[in-house]
Amino acid sequence: MPNAGFQRERRAPGTIATDQAIAFNSQVVNYDTNVKYNASTFFLDGNADYYVSWFVTIKTALGTRGPSVSLITNDDPSIIYTSNNSMKTGQISGSAVIRSDGTTTFQLVNTTGQSIVLADNVDVTANISIIQINGTLKSGIVLQATNSAGATLDGGAIIPFDTVFSQINGDITNADGTISLNNDSRYFVHWTVSLDGSLDATSIKFNLVSVTETESTVVGTSESPVVLQGSFYGSTIVYAPDATTTPFNLRLVNASEDATSTNSSITLANIGIQASITIVEI
Repeated sequence: MPNAGFQRERRAPGTIATDQAIAFNSQVVNYDTNVKYNASTFFLDGNADYYVSWFVTIKTALGTRGPSVSLITNDDPSIIYTSNNSMKTGQISGSAVIRSDGTTTFQLVNTTGQSIVLADNVDVTANISIIQINGTLKSGIVLQATNSAGATLDGGAIIPFDTVFSQINGDITNADGTISLNNDSRYFVHWTVSLDGSLDATSIKFNLVSVTETESTVVGTSESPVVLQGSFYGSTIVYAPDATTTPFNLRLVNASEDATSTNSSITLANIGIQASITIVEI
């Protein structure tokens, strides 16, 4: 599977000046030989269409406006895909579909007009995932949590996905938030969780874990400083080896912590859709 995904993270705090590109210092997935990275710039060497998803976790933004982060291409003129937030603390999440002619490059740039300060109490301050989207999707599912409005989830609790919003084929199944991948393949995963409160948590954190009878392994994570209300995002690329023989099970878990690094409860938003997760076989 030569075109099955590319993912990098930034695992460092710091201040990003206006018009400065965000540097990603940690390689997570490197399955696509046509995607390369160097000095804050991503290179798309293939003639193909790409889906790009990102989030940036911010401690504060200077100035009077909410923070803004944009994907900017090297086209003439540049194509700009902007993501922003009215709140100065929390996550910014965005996505773009890019058609590459084999010479396309892009950067993720602070376009706030002032400096932004990345969070200093989380492990992952920025994440970007890139997948090639040419061809027909093999399988996919969009799940929602719709029956837990206002519910409190203890530390370690599974996000209770209860509704299939849409599905391609039937190769991905769900049972009360335990999601089974049934093909030996790679998958792009994106999640959103909406909260009304974080109780005694000092950071909001969600872990995507793979689960067997004997152990669980974190395969993706997203974190944010505490805000009273808001939506929280994450994405990752997962490889499910031998899933045709033994289903590869995933759960999205509340891993929020208090000041003593003890798991902390959260309260889901009192809205119609409290959480969603999209999984696409790539």
